[in-house]
Amino acid sequence: MRIFIIGKTTAETPQGTVWEVQGVFATEDEAVVACLPGEWIGPLEVGVRVPDQSHAWPGAYYPHEPVQ
Repeated sequence: MRIFIIGKTTAETPQGTVWEVQGVFATEDEAVVACLPGEWIGPLEVGVRVPDQSHAWPGAYYPHEPVQ
């Protein structure tokens, strides 16, 4: 099962990016509707551990940012 996290980046530090969870949704469409400008959406598979090392979040995007 895939869920969708809405996140908001709050700071960049020497240790990495600091962000806050703004919501968790069962569908991408629900997340897009709830997502505010400046927030991003990232998918996660329930029951699957992510790597311990920092990495770019596969599939994460800003739905309200203009496409370049």
